[in-house]
Amino acid sequence: MIYASHGLVKKRSFNKICHMHLLDYQLFEKHLESKKERYVSIEESIHERGDAFTIDDSIYAAMDAALLLRKYGHNVSLFINAYYIENNINYWFVVLNCLMDLYENMEISLCGETYRFSNLKEKLAIRTIIKNTLSLLDTEEDRYSHLNKIFEIDARNYEVPRYLRTITKSDLLYL
Repeated sequence: MIYASHGLVKKRSFNKICHMHLLDYQLFEKHLESKKERYVSIEESIHERGDAFTIDDSIYAAMDAALLLRKYGHNVSLFINAYYIENNINYWFVVLNCLMDLYENMEISLCGETYRFSNLKEKLAIRTIIKNTLSLLDTEEDRYSHLNKIFEIDARNYEVPRYLRTITKSDLLYL
């Protein structure tokens, strides 16, 4: 079996979109402490010699997970996107998630349609529409430009929490 996560967050909240694909740090650490069999490499897992653990995205939450797994003697595979590291920018969908969490009872316009949200279920539905629409755009600049218009904010310079920021080249070398 190959398990996957986007990383860890302290005090995970099920009401936050930006926590959606993250594991709770303390719960995961307890899991690692009590796990009898160590996670193995992807290659070993494919050959049915144990379970593997993979982490997606080049964010500090992913780095924290990789370091914790190593601390307890586990193998881990971290999949990165070099574009974001090389250009020192945050993932646009991370910014989207944070902005969706920030606003309550909001009305937004996208592609000539108006959407309103006031609860998590509505936010998730609108987030999917926005993410699917912006994913079709050619460049990060186009995606950030649309986020600017939708939320009337400078999305590219929006300060996301540390655990969601893109890691640096130095961080990658440290890993």
